[in-house]
Amino acid sequence: MGGFVFKEKLKRLKVDLKIWNREVFGSLDIEDRRKEIHMLDLIDEVVGLDEHEIELRNRERAWLSKDIQNTDSLLCQKSRAKWIKEGDANTGFFHRCINRRRKNNEIVRVYINGEWKEEVEKVKNGIFDFFKTHFGPSQQCRLKSSLDFARKKVSVAGNQMFTAAFTGEEVKYTIDQ
Repeated sequence: MGGFVFKEKLKRLKVDLKIWNREVFGSLDIEDRRKEIHMLDLIDEVVGLDEHEIELRNRERAWLSKDIQNTDSLLCQKSRAKWIKEGDANTGFFHRCINRRRKNNEIVRVYINGEWKEEVEKVKNGIFDFFKTHFGPSQQCRLKSSLDFARKKVSVAGNQMFTAAFTGEEVKYTIDQ
């Protein structure tokens, strides 16, 4: 019995809210405002507008802008409510897009020393070796030669610290940052 009374109160509340909405916000009839502004623009082109009509057109444009914003806000709220109530019909589409992107970004094989490697361990080792050769000790030689100018300004201990090989802890700390 209590549920029925509550349901009826909600129905009456809905009716009252619709009436209140119309009274407070009025009708969001954008097309009527556009027609009114267009009519005033045509009159302005033909014979010109007096001050009262110019003020009316400016007011109508301001109201039109406000009505468009209110309509956009209302549509956004309705779409959110519909999405919450019914769910998103595009969910499958977006999942397919994400899965396709994942598949395209996946490294399946690597070209190493003139041949394609497809086994997981060989791919991992190939990638590891690539970065090891590019960022390994041979690169430190180039770093040493580029720091030769700094030897006069940096102490011997400081120079050794700058040219020393990176430790595993330093690499891990940098990656975790």
